[in-house]
Amino acid sequence: VQVEMTMPSATRVEQAATDLERTRITAPFNAVVVARSAAVGMQVNSGTKLATLADSDRYWIEATLPVDELSRIRTGEHASKVRIAPRSPGQRFPDGIVRTVMGDVASKGRMARVVVEVARPLETGIGAPLLLGDIVSLSIEGDTLKQVVRIPRSALREGPAVWLLSPDDRLKILPVSPLWSEREAVYIDAAAVAGGYRIIDSNLATPVDGMTLRREGSR
Repeated sequence: VQVEMTMPSATRVEQAATDLERTRITAPFNAVVVARSAAVGMQVNSGTKLATLADSDRYWIEATLPVDELSRIRTGEHASKVRIAPRSPGQRFPDGIVRTVMGDVASKGRMARVVVEVARPLETGIGAPLLLGDIVSLSIEGDTLKQVVRIPRSALREGPAVWLLSPDDRLKILPVSPLWSEREAVYIDAAAVAGGYRIIDSNLATPVDGMTLRREGSR
């Protein structure tokens, strides 16, 4: 068996060195490397995947919230602002905006899904940068409620309704539509308690609309 061995000519070596010197691997956008698919010394061809990149000019956060809170969220030109809670005291993340509302609900919990856009996520100023794949807590700024009154959740009765004490000490059962709900309180139209009416927070055994009530401590 005859084996013929050839060495690359000086011209081919010089051409390869020139090609290597002229080779520049660039991305069409500012990016961070998420994963590498090639290493030094590997032979690659046109179309070979070298790395996975992520746009570093803006990150996208998927958040969930109750469906009934979507009415207070804005997108578009006047999108709701979003604050990202820091991991520890002294840190600060850039704010985001609600970019879009997804057209379906999350499979777990049947919650609405929104996408939050965070511009320049690596420019934190204080603390660590916002990291890809991290889990964060968000506060979404909704519309401002005007002419409302905050009442304890315990004061909201079935219906829903509230019990009111009239100026002449009579019970008024008033159906209401809560404008906003929190864990410990709800917000209703302030007009509901105008005219000297007071909200009753204590329980009544057999409430009847119009019945006479006696204030605690009175005779």
